[in-house]
Amino acid sequence: MISATGPGTFVWWLSAAALPPLIYWLYRRRRTVMNWSANLILRQTIRQEGRKKLWQAVVIIALRSLAIASAVLSLAGLVWVRPPPAGALPHGEGTLHQIVLLDNTRSMILRHGTGSREDEMRSRLAMLLKRLRHGDHCDIVLLASAPGSRPAMLSPPCPVPDDWIGRHCAELELQELPAAVADALQTAAERFNAVSARNRHLIWLGDLSGKDLPRLDELRPLKRELQAMGVKTVAYEIRDRAAEKPNIAIARGELSSGAPLPGWVCHLYLSLRNYGRQSASSSLVFQVLNAGKVLENRRMPIEIKPGEQQTLDLAFSPPPDVEGRLELKAEAVDESYPFDNSRQWILPVKPKLNVLLVVPADEDSVPRTLWRDSRYVELALLAAER
Repeated sequence: MISATGPGTFVWWLSAAALPPLIYWLYRRRRTVMNWSANLILRQTIRQEGRKKLWQAVVIIALRSLAIASAVLSLAGLVWVRPPPAGALPHGEGTLHQIVLLDNTRSMILRHGTGSREDEMRSRLAMLLKRLRHGDHCDIVLLASAPGSRPAMLSPPCPVPDDWIGRHCAELELQELPAAVADALQTAAERFNAVSARNRHLIWLGDLSGKDLPRLDELRPLKRELQAMGVKTVAYEIRDRAAEKPNIAIARGELSSGAPLPGWVCHLYLSLRNYGRQSASSSLVFQVLNAGKVLENRRMPIEIKPGEQQTLDLAFSPPPDVEGRLELKAEAVDESYPFDNSRQWILPVKPKLNVLLVVPADEDSVPRTLWRDSRYVELALLAAER
């Protein structure tokens, strides 16, 4: 088998190797045979010598053709390689263009077996990248995308290094964004049109729960376009049967103050999301602790529809005698997946706040009772508290 590594146009010059025999056949000497008794010995001599000359001509023509073919092959950069062993080409002969629609939405945080869906997704992605070789193309289209923007895309080199996934963890992180399935399919169709390959595979790697999937009539034109290009589609849906159950997870928590004073009012903005396919009703337990002592304990009911998010404003105030730091705990109880139901925060509490009062250089121009008034201190504390 011949593998071309240079310009393919030089291959057509191999036809020049047929020129020597063609020239010999066109310009060979044509004889007119005349038989008479006096030239019998002469004809026998010519017949014997003619056989030798014929073999000499064949050898010379073959050497000339071989020289021309060798020159063309050297200019074209062609090399002789052995056929690959069985199993060395996991996707068959020819190049492969593989596009992976990777689900990097927050629904992949749910449990899958002994780990999470994200762990399973990364494991299967590593297996898909290992089968790529020189000459192949690979594009990873991330489904999580902001409304109105095109999905992000990664194009690793082929063959893919073993540490590629580890070096691109930031790009593959789960995002609190909707899945743009239709835009991702349109991006895949455009990439298939832009890259020429013998084999084309479109692979869905993710979860279908909690996705705003487009209608079937919207996907039919894209499906026909992909089928016309010979694209083979494979879907690896990663989900557990328990995903049918309601599941409330604490997605994010944000504090309004970094280091408050005792007695200040602080706020914890807690974002909850239902990643299941049914409406979920549960209870949220919120605790404020200091040195292992429970200072505040609240329990409140919550109800979230599938795929929706709810934000709670939890207000609390450090006691006047508190020292050190506060430990905040939030937990959704009575849930199917306990591993994503609780979050903790550490909040340092300042024992005092230094306030600087700026007094004019000319004290006589300002009444002494004005800049000594304690109301300025109160205003400074109120501004810092806000």
